[in-house]
Amino acid sequence: MKRQQIQQTNSWSRPRRKSTICREIIKIKEKTEIMDANEKRRIFKEMKAQRQNRQNEEVREDNTSSVGTSPGSIQTVQFGDGNKYVGYFDFKGDFSGKGTYYFSNGERIEAMWKAGKPIIGTWHYASGARYEGYFDEKWKRSGQGTIHSTNGAKIEGVWKAGKPIHGIYHYANGNIYIGYLDKDWKKTGHGTVYFTDGAKIEGMWKASNPVHGTYYYANGDRYEGDFDKDWNFSGLGTFYSADGKIIEGMWFKGEYQGCAETK
Repeated sequence: MKRQQIQQTNSWSRPRRKSTICREIIKIKEKTEIMDANEKRRIFKEMKAQRQNRQNEEVREDNTSSVGTSPGSIQTVQFGDGNKYVGYFDFKGDFSGKGTYYFSNGERIEAMWKAGKPIIGTWHYASGARYEGYFDEKWKRSGQGTIHSTNGAKIEGVWKAGKPIHGIYHYANGNIYIGYLDKDWKKTGHGTVYFTDGAKIEGMWKASNPVHGTYYYANGDRYEGDFDKDWNFSGLGTFYSADGKIIEGMWFKGEYQGCAETK
């Protein structure tokens, strides 16, 4: 009898104790969630204030006059050296997306930016010339691009470290050169110059002068051989006239130095 009473008592009291504990746990959990939410808001406010303080400090160190590098809106940053950037930023505060960098000397770069560097855009120079194309991480002309001079000439081609490597040079007088260029932007290696009158010189170049190649005249004549620095026939060469005459031998300053003539 005593054993049954104990069992009945245990079976009757256990659910009551469990229900009481659950209610207490729920109350504690609700209090904890409220405290957690308040704590999260407090921590978030502190982190936001710390981030803003860091941005303000960085701006003061850079001698800038404006703050606000939040992504998603156009911002203006004026630097102590007189340069200025107007455009978008990424979450790290670097130039990102569309923006324009203004130099104190009057030049500017209108470009698409990534990680603080121009990727593709237009560099307007103080002289009035401009470059349209790609840039490398040092802000130098690199890859495909075209530079336009103020006199109407332009170079379109492939660039590396700010220098043209290969491309098309359109001269202001209408002549065109297609080929390689050296670090001083002069014709070098294999290339062809096309003149406005229909003539052309195809061959090897050095310091913008033909060294060896073929001069095709508009009337059908042609010369194959060496040239001097003034583009005259010089050295060994052969002249072919349109009427079938052939003059082969040594040349000097454009004049044939022999008497041999072959038809």
